[in-house]
Amino acid sequence: MKLEGRLASAWVDEFGRALGEAMREHATVTLDLDGLSFVDTHGVALIREAVDRGARLVGGSEFIGALINEVRLR
Repeated sequence: MKLEGRLASAWVDEFGRALGEAMREHATVTLDLDGLSFVDTHGVALIREAVDRGARLVGGSEFIGALINEVRLR
C-alpha cells in the first residue's frame, strides 16, 4: 500500500479500513511511506499497530521514521 500526502483525521479511519482488508486478504502487507508528508498521532499509532501485526515498512523520511519509532518506545 502506498501512502501519500497527509495521514490525519478522517484519512486515518479510511486507511484503517483499507489496511484491515489488505491484512485479511494477504499474507504480507508492505506500506510504502515515500509519499507521506505528515502523520498525526492516530496515524502513527495505526502504522505502528500494522507493523506489530506483521506489516513491512519501506521508504519514508527520517522524520516519519522517528515518529513511528517514538510510538513504539512508549
